[in-house]
Formats: sequence, C-alpha cells, structure tokens
Amino acid sequence: DAFTGCQILPCSHKVHKECATQMIRSGITRCPICRESFAHKLERRPHPSKKPP
Repeated sequence: DAFTGCQILPCSHKVHKECATQMIRSGITRCPICRESFAHKLERRPHPSKKPP
C-alpha cells in the first residue's frame, strides 16, 4: 500500500515518515503539497543531551 508508513501533517496531507523526518531535519516546515506551515505545531522538545537545571 502506498500510504503504509505515512505521517499525516496538520493540513491533513500525507507524506512518508522518512520524508517528514528529513524535511524537519533540513529545516523545512511547510507541507510540500499545499505549503501550509506546520512550524508552530511542532513539539518543542529539549535536546536529548541537555539536562534540565
């Protein structure tokens, strides 16, 4: 199935999980289909190597 392993973006478009991961790592925070920004919806997680004070 073409949609196995897909990530659904906040705009409801689907992209492969590997593609979504690569987009975010590259700083791309817009849907490649409709160009809606999803930067504001990304979870703000502390860097794994940084410990809270």
